[in-house]
Amino acid sequence: MPTFARDNQRVAPNGRYSMDKWDGYVASRQRLYDKLRETKAPNPIVLSGDVHLHYGAELKTDFENPQSPTVGVEFTNTSITSGADGAEVNATWERIRADNPHIKYHSARRGYVACTATPQTMRADFKILERVTVPDSPERTGGSLVVEAGRPGASVA
Repeated sequence: MPTFARDNQRVAPNGRYSMDKWDGYVASRQRLYDKLRETKAPNPIVLSGDVHLHYGAELKTDFENPQSPTVGVEFTNTSITSGADGAEVNATWERIRADNPHIKYHSARRGYVACTATPQTMRADFKILERVTVPDSPERTGGSLVVEAGRPGASVA
C-alpha cells in the first residue's frame, strides 16, 4: 500500500482521500516520515504495491504544499495480471494530476518495476505490458525515475 498522499478532490470532493490507505492514517504516516528525517537517512526509498497501478512519487512533509521538504521517494508496483490489460493511465488521472505534483510517474498498465542500484543512483524502470490477455505480448519501459545520492527527490530519466 503506497504511503504517499493521493488527493482525489476533483473527482470525489466528499471523499478526497482513500481512508483504507495511508491517507486514512495521516498521523502514522507523519511519524514514519519524521523518523526518516530524524535518522538522517540519505534519500530513503519506499517500495510498495497492492493498488494495481504504477506510481513514482516524492514523499513530502506536507503534501498540500509542493514546496515542503522531500523526505524520500516511493516506487509503487502495479499488478502483473489483475484487472485485465489496464490502460495507459487511470480514468481519473488527468483530473487529479494537478493536485498531486509529487507524483512523478503513473500508469494503469500491468507489469513490474525493475530497480537498479549503484552507490550514486537508484533507478526505477516501470515495465509495462500492453496486453496481458494476449500470450507473449512484448514489454516496454513506460517511464523511468532516478534518485541521485545526496539529492532529495526523483527526476525523470
